[in-house]
Amino acid sequence: MKYKKAVMVLAATAALITVPLYAVKIAKRTDYSDFEVYYRTAMRAQAQDWANVYNPQIDGNCPFRYAPSAIPLFMPFTWLPLQTAKVIWFLIQASFFVLGFLGLFRVARTWCSREDSVWMISLTFLFVLRFCLDSFTIGQISGLMFACFAWSLLFFVRGQAKSSSSWLVLPFFLKVAPGFLFGVSLSSPVRFFRTYLCTVLAGVGAVMAVSVLWLRDLTVATTLWKSWLHIVVSDSSYFDNSHYGSQSINSALLRFSRWSGLLSPASVSHLWMLLVLSGSLSIATFWAMRRPVSNRGILLFYSLGILAYLLFMPATFKYSQPFLAIPMLGLLSGTGTLDRFTRFAIVFAFLTLSLAGLDVIGSTLFFAFQKASIPVLAMILLGVAVLRESLKESEAKSKLIQVAS
Repeated sequence: MKYKKAVMVLAATAALITVPLYAVKIAKRTDYSDFEVYYRTAMRAQAQDWANVYNPQIDGNCPFRYAPSAIPLFMPFTWLPLQTAKVIWFLIQASFFVLGFLGLFRVARTWCSREDSVWMISLTFLFVLRFCLDSFTIGQISGLMFACFAWSLLFFVRGQAKSSSSWLVLPFFLKVAPGFLFGVSLSSPVRFFRTYLCTVLAGVGAVMAVSVLWLRDLTVATTLWKSWLHIVVSDSSYFDNSHYGSQSINSALLRFSRWSGLLSPASVSHLWMLLVLSGSLSIATFWAMRRPVSNRGILLFYSLGILAYLLFMPATFKYSQPFLAIPMLGLLSGTGTLDRFTRFAIVFAFLTLSLAGLDVIGSTLFFAFQKASIPVLAMILLGVAVLRESLKESEAKSKLIQVAS
């Protein structure tokens, strides 16, 4: 159809324009970026200034938040001037996004035609393009994580437990919370689950061992890991999670409490933890009790973990929202069978997440949306839609046991 070709052409044009345009933008950018934190940390590690790798007293509200095992990833950039390193980092992240979308394309091809797969990936790309650009601007590591998620999903669809879980180890060490996605293996046969779990443990052990070997000093390694844990536990003290830019459930509750005065910060913290625990347990139970009956079902099951990660984090910014490409692909792949609610959730997400940028809707409406946590609502609606579609594409394990017997 003509509209599908138009979407493909628009996506290709946007991609071709974005890369050189943002390469120039990054080269000229002199204000803060997260990459500067990575670069600064790598320089300290290069100088073996271990006492200041995790030192909020001198780093203020911009400490290095990743595990010690992530530091070697940034060490090669210390050989380059900062501005040059920024551009190289941007090109690497752009390449990882390309790799991630290639993985998602292969996922879609397991049950869709080539033309339909290209169209869905194109539309999904346009949906998350704004978030990708935000990630480029701030110098985040989202491209690498996106590629890891996409290829972990692809190998999960193919039934390759070792490869799937291996791709998740790095995001787990970078952000911790993506470790929740390991739980999607609960929906698989027992043998697959065991292999998945064993590979995870082996991967975690390998990363820990490599970090110790890299440092060549067990005492330094232990100190760095303890310092990192302190940074993780104290993360909310470095940044106001009620900031309008954060669109997580926690941030939405904090903004509501400040606006209404109905909840104290302590009450918000307790309520958020209750929602995180109950929500995570509910999703894990769903995974354990049901089994997807199609490759699209596997994609939808995986999408539940992605949405849980984004919604349950203490703070979720636009640079993490490229991961929404995965649940969006899961929903779009059901085009023709979607009910009104799911169609509404998709359109609402496009209007309030993808298109509702400051440059499109103006400052008044943009900040009103952000402060009212409309993007959080959009992600919740997407989550409900994904859950409804997951039910359609799965069946209870008890039913499978009865059939087998």
